[in-house]
Amino acid sequence: MGDSSLIIERLKEVYQDNPDDHLTGEERGIAVAIERLVEENLYWAMVYDRWCRTENWATLKDSVLGDIPQPLRAILAPQCSPLGEEAACGAWHGTAFTR
Repeated sequence: MGDSSLIIERLKEVYQDNPDDHLTGEERGIAVAIERLVEENLYWAMVYDRWCRTENWATLKDSVLGDIPQPLRAILAPQCSPLGEEAACGAWHGTAFTR
C-alpha cells in the first residue's frame, strides 16, 4: 500500500470523511490508476534521477547530509554517493521500468 492510500485511510479514521465520496465509480477507477502509476512506476524514475545521475549528487548530498556537521559530513559524503548509487541503480535496472 502506497503513502497516498495510507493517508486516505487515516483521513477516513480521524475525520470520518472519505475524500473520494463525491467520485463516480469510473472516476474512482481513474484515481486509483493515477495513484498506482505515481506510487509504483514513477517512483523508479525519481530513483534514477536522484541516485543514478552523478550530476545530481551535489544537490542530493545537501539534502541527505545537510544536518551532519563538518568534519563528519566530509567523511560521509564520499561513502554515501557510491553506496547509494550502486544499491539504487542496481535495483532500478532490475525493474520493469528499464525494459
